[in-house]
Amino acid sequence: MSTDGITSTEKPPLATESQLPEPPQVNIGLNGAQKAKKVPLQNANTISSVDGNTPTMLRRQSTLPAAGTRAKTFFSNQMRRKRKDRTSSDPVMSAVNENEGAPASRDKIRQTKPDKNAIMEAANAHITAKASAEGQILDVIFPEFDDLHPYSVPESSASEMLRREVSRLAAIIEYPDVALRFGNQDLLTEGSENGYTKLSALFTWLRKAMAICSLDNTAIALAYCPKLTSKRKVQGKMRTVQSGIPRGADFDLNPEVSEDLNKKELEACYCLLDFLSAVLVRLTAHSGYGDYWLNNLVGVIAKWTVKAKVLLIDMRTNSSISLRLAETIVDGAPDGNSLKTERVEEEGGCDEVQASLVEKAGSLKLNEDSAVSKHCFHQLKFRTGTDHFLRYQLSCSHHMNRSGLPVTSYEVCAVVYETGFEGFKALLFQDRDYEFSATSELSSLNVSHAAFGILNQSLLDIRREPRMPMTVPPSATADGLQTEIEWNYLEEEKCQSSKASELEKDSGASHKNRLVFSHMEDIVTVMILLTTTSPVMVATFNQVRDIVAISGDIEDVVLPYADSKFDAFFRMWTNKFVDTSTRRDVLRLSQAVDSDLFSRNALITNSERKSTNSVQTLPNTEPALRPQKKDFTRDWKIITDEMNDWIVEEDSIIVNCGTYVWTVIATATILVVGGLVIGFTVGSRIRGVDPFNITTYAWVLAAFIVLVSKSTKVENWTWRDFLLRRVRCRSVSELKGITGINEQLILAKLLHDEERTILTTRGPYNAVFKRKSEAGLSIDCPLNTRTMLISGLTMLKVMTAQGHALVCLDSRRGTGLVLVEHRGLSRRDYLICEDITRRMHNPKYPGLIRLQLKSSKLFWKKVQGVYNDLDTVFV
Repeated sequence: MSTDGITSTEKPPLATESQLPEPPQVNIGLNGAQKAKKVPLQNANTISSVDGNTPTMLRRQSTLPAAGTRAKTFFSNQMRRKRKDRTSSDPVMSAVNENEGAPASRDKIRQTKPDKNAIMEAANAHITAKASAEGQILDVIFPEFDDLHPYSVPESSASEMLRREVSRLAAIIEYPDVALRFGNQDLLTEGSENGYTKLSALFTWLRKAMAICSLDNTAIALAYCPKLTSKRKVQGKMRTVQSGIPRGADFDLNPEVSEDLNKKELEACYCLLDFLSAVLVRLTAHSGYGDYWLNNLVGVIAKWTVKAKVLLIDMRTNSSISLRLAETIVDGAPDGNSLKTERVEEEGGCDEVQASLVEKAGSLKLNEDSAVSKHCFHQLKFRTGTDHFLRYQLSCSHHMNRSGLPVTSYEVCAVVYETGFEGFKALLFQDRDYEFSATSELSSLNVSHAAFGILNQSLLDIRREPRMPMTVPPSATADGLQTEIEWNYLEEEKCQSSKASELEKDSGASHKNRLVFSHMEDIVTVMILLTTTSPVMVATFNQVRDIVAISGDIEDVVLPYADSKFDAFFRMWTNKFVDTSTRRDVLRLSQAVDSDLFSRNALITNSERKSTNSVQTLPNTEPALRPQKKDFTRDWKIITDEMNDWIVEEDSIIVNCGTYVWTVIATATILVVGGLVIGFTVGSRIRGVDPFNITTYAWVLAAFIVLVSKSTKVENWTWRDFLLRRVRCRSVSELKGITGINEQLILAKLLHDEERTILTTRGPYNAVFKRKSEAGLSIDCPLNTRTMLISGLTMLKVMTAQGHALVCLDSRRGTGLVLVEHRGLSRRDYLICEDITRRMHNPKYPGLIRLQLKSSKLFWKKVQGVYNDLDTVFV
């Protein structure tokens, strides 16, 4: 039986062995310390230091003894033999590369040539290794992770299978232009309900195999290095294997799934394993650069794939073998003390688990036992990340039944949009179970760029070479099911070349590609690739890469690729989901994007309206029916430039207002000078009237205008600030009065820059701000729904025991990862609005709804969608 799945349109090469290119080295010489200048005697008023950089306030007054000392030093330096500058010719220092550690260029992705021998060595690190301990060389046999010996697989067969997997995965890296596509025409054929049911059963088998692999590796770590794990963790994984359901799953096994796989099902599982491993390897190569990173992670993935294929042949027997071996190890192992690591592992925190492993590995002593322990740590470091990748991919692609929807009713949407100012972006994701996640961390967005590029490449290949001819428009399957995808993807050069791109994106008129799938192969391809764009997936990849880079040796180079701009929108759905998910009070993520809820141009549009006309209706979702919008690029540039000139202090913002001050001073000057002119020119022409009384009146009027002008804009404007043509604003309303900028734009700017300024805020409406102080800037204007969305604060409507509430998906600048899932039982604090059915209306503006926003804990049962009432302000 063949174990090679179809993962690309081109076969792997027979022999391709070369080294990955090393990062370019730029050898520069470091100049030595600058030689002391010859400083002549100065006069008493202009004494300089040797380097000429000593501030004047630090220079001492010249005296006769001091002058004599300097003269002695001067002549001594002239007569002394000068030594050769050794620093500038030091070969070690001259080899320092000032660009060391800088992100690698994305051009290196195409230049990467994987070394299959190095990957095989990384996969077989257990064979023999040498560890240095107190000058003694020890030959140590290391334990083998993902070992096949207990499952009666000959070593020669295991080695040959591993070599084939390494060759296949190396070709995935070597040919990045070949699109990844899943292939299996024996079992997964038509994209019907029956096809989805079969796919869900296959994912169940893969989850079982993954659970056995995880149990075996954790048991090996317990046997050889108990410090890195514990009996409790192994026992938990044993219960998972015994039940056949991975921990945390909320679904029942399909009754049609038998205890053993038939030939077609086994072939389909092999094809899924090949495709999953190919996707992970391609994403690994596109998200990080370095031999250490690539060889080890590809070796781990290849070995896991081989073992999973062996386990799938007889799952019942192999499960019993794994449980028996784990039970033997647990009985002879001491009680562990890594309760913290276990709790983090149960909650899915990959970063915390690996950080704990690094901390424990650093405390190991250099001896024979520690050599084995360090090997275990090295293997677990990579396998922990791989386990998280595969577990999340299988969970997202599998029908978990968390939303209560059938297997054929779903929508998956991923969008990268600009938040706030300066083109800063965030990634929002709605998964198959209608749960939401987000990230705005730059390193995670960098990984998502690679994931979106791989997905876009496969979609273009499907459109260019469809597996089966499709009618135009494509027809649904026999049971009426139709699966579609629409997407829009632009990279840096295309984003910059189109002047109207911003206008098109905001108006929804940009061209979107669209495909209707009639075959299950294409559905599986897109479904798995779309899960790699999830914030959970990219954040995990980013965390694993960071841990690998930090914990490796000094010569182990692991670099990210350089950041570049991109825009992405991908949406995959079935017609049954659209037919059953129409609601008026909430929106799906795709509907919110089409409705321009995330368009920052709406802030400028709303700022041009009066507050009395601020009641809005939801824009029509049909682009053709929307009014034509103008390009706001110039308006944004003017506003951004003006705001960037603000000086932000801890409790206030200083704004330059030279035009206003000069206007007030000019008016007062005209009155003062005019009064004097009247006094001198009128003289005695008017009988009985002293002309200088008119001068006095003019002066009083000038003083009155200056005082009123100082008092109407801000509460306290000192004369010093006024004469320096600046004003210190201590509230949002004062900023609005001085600058004329709409308060919602000001609030969006403050939220965008909060992480990189020292500004603190105070009430009454500062619930969304993180740094609070009684003496901070007063947030005296409430935020509306659109400002919250543009600032990265997406309000989601959820069902609670008391009714409905709002939970904030906070993806503001620098957010690593945030999730809002069904059955939210987390004890962390969220920004929430409790019981939104009891609305507060503003008597001044009856159309506006006022909701109280606060940071607190909240338990909910189900997420319903994006809150879309634009006539809401949060107080």
